[in-house]
Amino acid sequence: MDLLGAVLDLVVPRHCGGCAAAASLPLCPACLVGLSRVRWPTPRVVAPDPPPPGLPPTVAAASYDGVLRRLVTAHKDQGRGDLGPVLAGLLAASLDVLVVPGAVLVPVPSSRAARRRRGDRPLGHLLRLAVAGVDDVAVVDGLRVVRVLADQSGLDRAGRAANLRGAYAVRPRMGSRLRGREVVLVDDVLTTGATLAEAARALRSHGVEPRAAAVIAATRLRRERPARSPG
Repeated sequence: MDLLGAVLDLVVPRHCGGCAAAASLPLCPACLVGLSRVRWPTPRVVAPDPPPPGLPPTVAAASYDGVLRRLVTAHKDQGRGDLGPVLAGLLAASLDVLVVPGAVLVPVPSSRAARRRRGDRPLGHLLRLAVAGVDDVAVVDGLRVVRVLADQSGLDRAGRAANLRGAYAVRPRMGSRLRGREVVLVDDVLTTGATLAEAARALRSHGVEPRAAAVIAATRLRRERPARSPG
């Protein structure tokens, strides 16, 4: 019976993704309230202070804190795919103020070690959920990791920048496909900005200027202002 329960948890999780309390839905009522407290009424343009060179304008929908921090971790590292619609809704809010017809959305790639550990690509899953039903928008895996990366979680600002420097490249034949398009970079969380700055550098090396970047949430170390929809 214990084995059966574990299998059922994988198919239909019986615990809240935010606090692990018994729940028939992905989030219990208390965590739904907690999520509403970190979600902003409207998405904001955010940046670390100071921002790294080359960071494109970045829009977030929430503060990376409390319940939301636990949800992102559960989705990425604990196989909680059922949390995808919750997180994708926040990402969609950020994209809504950036995306124009014909836009190309380029997710930040995961390292090989992360893909092996997680068995899939959680960010790509969220991005496709976020744009489901949106016309004239393409999701393109235009970037790849070209060298071994250290685990970012234990690194400070300088360490993250050094770890990511030169880590990404545009996939073969993707430069011509992206050049001249309205490209928006996509990641899950903005912390120091090193990841998005490196992704933007790789694109620019092929003559592709990213319009902006969209994330689910940003850490508290940031500058912020209201985001406006593209005119």
